[in-house]
Amino acid sequence: MNKLAIKEILTLSGVDPEPSYYSGRPATLSDLNSKILDKIYRGIAENISKEAADNYLQLVDELEYLSATAFLKMIYRLEQNEWKFDYSLAQNNSNTSYTSPGTTFGTFGSRLGQSNSCRNDVTIDIKREFLRNHGIKI
Repeated sequence: MNKLAIKEILTLSGVDPEPSYYSGRPATLSDLNSKILDKIYRGIAENISKEAADNYLQLVDELEYLSATAFLKMIYRLEQNEWKFDYSLAQNNSNTSYTSPGTTFGTFGSRLGQSNSCRNDVTIDIKREFLRNHGIKI
């Protein structure tokens, strides 16, 4: 049985796997929400491992900002770390080593969105139900 790679899991979950696709967009429920986060969790559990999915859950819990661009960069960092969670993965999540065409602009746009004001940040709304459904209180 062929297992799916993370890019395929993301696509099947309704997320474009390229961070630059979301460049300059703030955290928004139309890009990410608890249902999408859960689809990704289940895809990781089924295709990679339950331990990898639990580490993904921990990463989502720790992320302070969930724009789709920042989220994708972090999930790729988790994958590069062999699906082992490390708190350094979630720190400063708008500044990562993942680069591709458009990513630099996306990071700039993400920072502008972050500096705008917290009132527009819906990160907690994006992940609240997902975390609760997996037993994490927020």
